[in-house]
Parts: sequence; structure tokens; C-alpha cells
Amino acid sequence: MDGRDSSAAPRNDMGGVGDDGGGGRAGVGDGGGGGMAMNVRFYIDPEKGYPHIYSHGVVEGEVEDVLLLPGEDRPGRGGARIATGMTAAGRCLRVI
Repeated sequence: MDGRDSSAAPRNDMGGVGDDGGGGRAGVGDGGGGGMAMNVRFYIDPEKGYPHIYSHGVVEGEVEDVLLLPGEDRPGRGGARIATGMTAAGRCLRVI
């Protein structure tokens, strides 16, 4: 335990809020059955101690939905990618 109070932060599908020093990681896909495996990194807000997406009312699973089946995927600035798409619940998100 790192002493941070994460009770105000939404819980993620990985069982908790975490910062592994690499920006918080969640795997998408299992690499089997023809599925695509990717490593997704979430920016950890240094003041709050949890992923920045929570400040926008977005959870990890919604980001993963968009990245797995984007309606649009284009280059952004500085080597970033910008994906726009729908979550399983029907929300339209832009993921950078």
C-alpha cells in the first residue's frame, strides 16, 4: 500500500487503482483466438493518484472498447494516435 486514499477514485476492471510507474497498464485481448493483443497505458494524474480519464467520467473498459474497434484512427501530434469510436454502452469517445 502506498498511503494514497483511492476511495474517491472509480475502481477499474483490474481490481483497483494502480500506478506501476509506467503510467498504469491494462492489457487488451488475450492474444489467442485471432484477437489482437495490445498494451494500453493510462496517464496517472500526479495530484490525484489515479488515471486522468476518471476526471472525464471515463473508465478503462470504455477506452479499450474504442481502441479495439475505432471508427477512426489517425496520427496526432508528437507521434500520438487519435482514435474515435463507440463504447459498448454507446458513448462516443476520442482517445489520444
